[in-house]
Amino acid sequence: MNHTPGPWWVEKGDGDCTPKTMIYVCHEGTSCDETTICNFDTTDRRGNHDANARLIAAAPEMLEALIDAYKIIRQHENPDLPGSAELRAIKSVIERATGRKIEEVI
Repeated sequence: MNHTPGPWWVEKGDGDCTPKTMIYVCHEGTSCDETTICNFDTTDRRGNHDANARLIAAAPEMLEALIDAYKIIRQHENPDLPGSAELRAIKSVIERATGRKIEEVI
């Protein structure tokens, strides 16, 4: 994978090195001032900052779980059974997230 490997975590600005109005998604083993994956300005009035940050922070683990699920489901795939549409959806999401064809990922 070409993305920064997980796990990632969410950290709020401390007011010293980082503004208190910011939420950061950071890479494990570093401080947010070293490796910030993304940040949110909480003065924006939409109010989804914490939820968005948590979702983004969980992305590497979700992608790995989705790849594992795809492999398991594909072993038992039968196009006549319910679930084939879901398998295609999982494949599509994995390809979109990685920028690669599923055969290159698994």
